[in-house]
Amino acid sequence: MVCLINDLPISPSSILDLVTLNILASNVGVKSAVKSSQDYIERYTSGDASGRDSGLGGNELIEICASIFLSSRVDDGLMEWVKEYLKKGGAADRMAKASGFRALERDHPEVIVSIETLLGMREKPDDDGLRIQ
Repeated sequence: MVCLINDLPISPSSILDLVTLNILASNVGVKSAVKSSQDYIERYTSGDASGRDSGLGGNELIEICASIFLSSRVDDGLMEWVKEYLKKGGAADRMAKASGFRALERDHPEVIVSIETLLGMREKPDDDGLRIQ
């Protein structure tokens, strides 16, 4: 699997493809693919000098956030990117107004809680010593 990931050329059709590659590579320990996909993500979403984002749509942001926050292992660089991206240029508002947001809220409320925690809108839960059964 590692050899296959290393040999694949990166030719994404969307940022979601790059996020998925980054998560997969992170989970199997292919650091070169993690770095390459992270570089592509940052390059294509860097925006212009005024700080405006590159215009990812609300539903695409929902898919990206769901992929990140429903994954068991995500690279710190990807987590930092999504945090910074959602903070700039109204991206979080665009996501909240998208048609798929209610479905995300209904089906995976933990993603919403994770986003709010990441953005500092909610304190990190103090669940020390709690055991879910």
